[in-house]
Order: sequence, then C-alpha cells, then structure tokens
Amino acid sequence: MTSRNRWIVNFCRGFFVAAIFYVLYNGIFTDDYNYFSPAGWGSFWIGQFLTIATLWAILESSHWYFKQTRFGHLPAVFWALGTAFGGIDFGAGTFSLFEIQSFDKVVHFSTGILGAVLFLNLVRVVSKFYHYNTPRIVAYYIALTSVNIFGIVYEIAELIGDRYYGAHNVTGPFDTTEDILVNNIGIVLILISDFVISRIRRRRSSEQIKQAF
Repeated sequence: MTSRNRWIVNFCRGFFVAAIFYVLYNGIFTDDYNYFSPAGWGSFWIGQFLTIATLWAILESSHWYFKQTRFGHLPAVFWALGTAFGGIDFGAGTFSLFEIQSFDKVVHFSTGILGAVLFLNLVRVVSKFYHYNTPRIVAYYIALTSVNIFGIVYEIAELIGDRYYGAHNVTGPFDTTEDILVNNIGIVLILISDFVISRIRRRRSSEQIKQAF
C-alpha cells in the first residue's frame, strides 16, 4: 500500500472512531436514558451507531479479504466512498439537516453520484482481478441498475417506515418518484463524465503514439 493510500485509509478509520465515540457519548451520557443500556438510547442514536458500525465492519472485512489476494489491500477509493456515505448519513442525522426543505433531494443526488463511482470502480477491480476486459457499456449498465436497485430498496424502507412506524419521511405523493429521478440524474452525470474523460484520455494517448513515430 502506498503512503497516500495508507493516509486515506487511516483518515477514514479516524472518522469512524470519532463518529462512534460521538454517538456513544450522546447516547449514553448526554441524553437522559438508562446509562449503558443500548435499548434506552432511543431509536436515533441506535440508528446512527448501527449505520457507522456496519459501514466500518464492511470496509475492514473487505480490507482483510483483499490483503489475502494479490491486490494486497482494499483500494482507497472504496474507503473514501464508504466514509462519504457514512458522513452524509451521520451529518444529516446529527444536525437535523433533513428538516431543511429539499435537502433530501440533495442527499439522493449525492448518493447517486457516489453509488455510480462505487460500482464503476467495483467492476474495474473485479475485471482486473479476473483479467477480463469488461465493455464500457456493460460497466455502465451494472452501475446504473445496481444503484437503482439500492435506491428502490431504500424507498421501500421509507414507505414502510412511514406506514407502520410514523417516520414521516415521505413528504408528498411524488416524493418517491422525485427521489429516484434525482438519484438517476447523479448516476447519469457520472456516467457521462466517465465517458468524456475516457475519450479525452484515449485521444491524448493516440496523439502521443503518433508523435512517438
């Protein structure tokens, strides 16, 4: 692992440590709950704790698995993306940002971007591992469909939370449609950007080859 990758990984680990400490401090000591009984924290801090702890566990287990392969470590981009997902959820929940009008749409747009970057890199890592040249259109299709599947599952969870637990996450009759739409705008933005960047790189590479001869 290069020093830059190690710095990114350690920075992400630092974020998870700080976030978990903050959640535990607020859940155990600040709020008037039953001290060290997690059941007494209330749903908010339990949700924050489980989200951060699960993300960190996934990243660490993936990092350990990759260390057993010829890659040697989980690419730092996945650490950065996982931390970004966790940071968005942690920050929005902690500072009540979802109470701001249309902030929910900003989150869905951002997760569309992060999700597309995540799955594009995942396809490329798997292709490199198995020495397979995945067509670009296939990589784009996998990224588009995968992020949408997760987005739809999230929307179903929101509807269940609204219907049975009074979460009040659904703000109107077209809320789910709007969430999926802005999610896809973020995805398409990344796919177009990736295509344009790849064309520019290919053109520069061909020009360099011509100049060499």
